[in-house]
Amino acid sequence: MRNLALLLCFLMLVACDTKNRRKEQLLQAKLAKLRLAADFKPLDEAEAYDFINRYYLPRLDTLPYKGKIYIHPLQGKDFDAIFKTESLKLTQDTQGIKKHPDEVILPAPPGFYDTTRTWDAKRFRNIRVIPDSLIVSTSIRGDDLTERLKLWRKRFEWGYVSISYPQYNPHTKILVLREWIENGDWCGTGREQEFWFKKTPGGWRILSRN
Repeated sequence: MRNLALLLCFLMLVACDTKNRRKEQLLQAKLAKLRLAADFKPLDEAEAYDFINRYYLPRLDTLPYKGKIYIHPLQGKDFDAIFKTESLKLTQDTQGIKKHPDEVILPAPPGFYDTTRTWDAKRFRNIRVIPDSLIVSTSIRGDDLTERLKLWRKRFEWGYVSISYPQYNPHTKILVLREWIENGDWCGTGREQEFWFKKTPGGWRILSRN
């Protein structure tokens, strides 16, 4: 009887170890897929300008902003932060760890302007890239952003559109572009959108905008 009990105990330990190894293998497979899905990089420069000219700028014809784009692109989405957050949640779910909602780590919103990049106006078609000195410089009315915005609007009339440098995932062939519209109302207008495109043999197909 004692030997039978030991055998049953051994079999239970083996089964438990096998279950844990399978769970770990499944987790690693899911994390690998997640990493590929989050692998967005800046689109090749020549292709980025071609994409914006052919697939984004026609949108400005439907808006009353007179074809003006801010010289600094917006920051793109922080896919590294998104991957870290989602992989942590996936790991916790697989391991059966229950977290209080307040303990879930969310990626910080992206910074506003990407000052490491600028748009080359000569590579755009029928678009005006406007300088950024009035809105970025602290030499105008000190650090008063509200006053600088008033000067900005007075100089550029109705407003302008800022867009991010296109980010592309070669594994999923998905591209994302952020857009932010500024006009007479600056704060809390909900005028920021994301555009998602799918690369096709013939060009790009829009998937969604939100």
